Amino acid sequence: MRQRFLPITFFLAVLAGITVATAQQYKAVTVDQLDARIAAGQDSVFVINFWATWCAPCIRELPYFDELQAAYARQPLKVLLVSVDAPSKAATSLSSFLKKRSVQSEVLHLNEAKPHEYIDRIAPEWSGSIPATLIRSPALDRRLFHEGEMTSEELKTLVKSIIDQP
Repeated sequence: MRQRFLPITFFLAVLAGITVATAQQYKAVTVDQLDARIAAGQDSVFVINFWATWCAPCIRELPYFDELQAAYARQPLKVLLVSVDAPSKAATSLSSFLKKRSVQSEVLHLNEAKPHEYIDRIAPEWSGSIPATLIRSPALDRRLFHEGEMTSEELKTLVKSIIDQP
């Protein structure tokens, strides 16, 4: 009789694993940890988008970053979606927001209390408004910053301008 329940138990365990695997997760990071992450990926181009769940232009452009990540899947390009939501908002609703919208790119939550202290560290030209996107290539010693909403084509053009520079 035990053998009969083994397959059911195994099946339920597999289903539980699938449920956990498909729920979009995020990791809370500080600016120092974000810098270290970029420094560790010396051979990659990083497309780092700063956004929030309450920002309509941010939400409109989120799918473009997933498209970009998919288009460059076999190349050393990494999209990082960095939420600047308040910690209380992130703790209560960020995962469900990401799952509802089927966000595929890696998501980080910027766990910093004082935006006026981290904004200049990320990009001195950043006013602090979102969406904002930083494209960095440590290996090529290139960076580009864009503040404001973009179309999919504008995003692709910016990335190409970093990758295709002589």
